[in-house]
Amino acid sequence: MCTTKHLIVGATFAVLTSIASQVAHGGPLAIHPNAYFDGVTTWRGSTFYPTFASLNVGTVDWAVFDANGFAQSGITGLGGWTPVQGEMVYAYQVFQTGSVPANSYQVIIPNVASNTGTADTGLAGSAPTSFSLISLALAVWDISLGTSVGLVYSSKNVPEHGTAFVFCSTPAFVDPVPSPSATPIPEPGAAMLAACGLLLLSVTRIRAPRWYRGR
Repeated sequence: MCTTKHLIVGATFAVLTSIASQVAHGGPLAIHPNAYFDGVTTWRGSTFYPTFASLNVGTVDWAVFDANGFAQSGITGLGGWTPVQGEMVYAYQVFQTGSVPANSYQVIIPNVASNTGTADTGLAGSAPTSFSLISLALAVWDISLGTSVGLVYSSKNVPEHGTAFVFCSTPAFVDPVPSPSATPIPEPGAAMLAACGLLLLSVTRIRAPRWYRGR
């Protein structure tokens, strides 16, 4: 006899098994050694997105690179632009494993961004049929099959945790993913100037020894 308790246990086991299998689909972005490190966080990961209907299910791998990290990343095919100093590359790759293919990946971008497009992460996928970016609003890639190529854009702002959506017959909420914050990337000399300022301040606070003050 199948009781409600049995159904709940079975459903829970199925969800956990599904989650475990989806996480295993992670690709190179999720563990990329050249991802941006801000002193606290290394900006790379993989976010699982489920829906109760089991139609729109999968993972989004993501990573953020500064110009130097991207140059050493092995990611190619940006399509006519190359990140320069003071510019971040935001990269995502969608792995749709539900029973219905995804048709759109959308990232909420509340701050300035540009250069939306695609890239080759080293893991094969399907290119979007179109893509667009509305700075201070949204980046959209129209995808048609289970796994996308790398989906990218650039920004002169450092990352923060944001939100994205994968759409098919039902929308799936993807959180967290990186998106540009309101904080610009520090100028190369800014950190050094700040350090020098702190050093100068500490030196001026050093008092002369008592035996010297009377001279």
